[in-house]
Amino acid sequence: MRTPIPPPIRRRSERRPAPQTSATHLTRGTAIEFIASRDRRPQDTERGCRDRTAQLVDGAIRSGDLSFSHPAGLPTAEVVAWARTKAALKSKFPDFPVVAAAISDKPATGFGTPQAIPTPPVPSSLSECQDALRDAYTEARRQEIELSRLRRENDTLRPLAEGQIARTLSNRRSASKPRHRR
Repeated sequence: MRTPIPPPIRRRSERRPAPQTSATHLTRGTAIEFIASRDRRPQDTERGCRDRTAQLVDGAIRSGDLSFSHPAGLPTAEVVAWARTKAALKSKFPDFPVVAAAISDKPATGFGTPQAIPTPPVPSSLSECQDALRDAYTEARRQEIELSRLRRENDTLRPLAEGQIARTLSNRRSASKPRHRR
């Protein structure tokens, strides 16, 4: 009976090229595999390295650092750019060019992700310019009034907040003291 030939052992210095699932996008699994192949440490098992990388990638997806902004998956350039921000992965991608993140005019779907700011139309005549300038001055004045109202509110609330902080600290000190029974 013949024994099956085991797959070749990957050497530590051997780096896997970008996966060929899509030219520009990676699934979560291929992104993890791609990063893990470049971040293998001497004490790591393949499974341990993949699990550690999966935790990093999942955390980045939860926090919004990586997002599935395209149906095909995570943009490869975004994955590499994110990996370069991590101290442990910073030097693992020297063969990839540094690419600026693409700016999309679509609103982002995740919480805390920046959305594109619509640009106002450019006035085409002098009267439209004057109207736009008048509107800008009106808006600036409205914001100044709102700012002064908020500053007054802040001035009235600050002493109350400071008193609350002092009471909280006093309660903490009292709570840590031993109780005497009568």
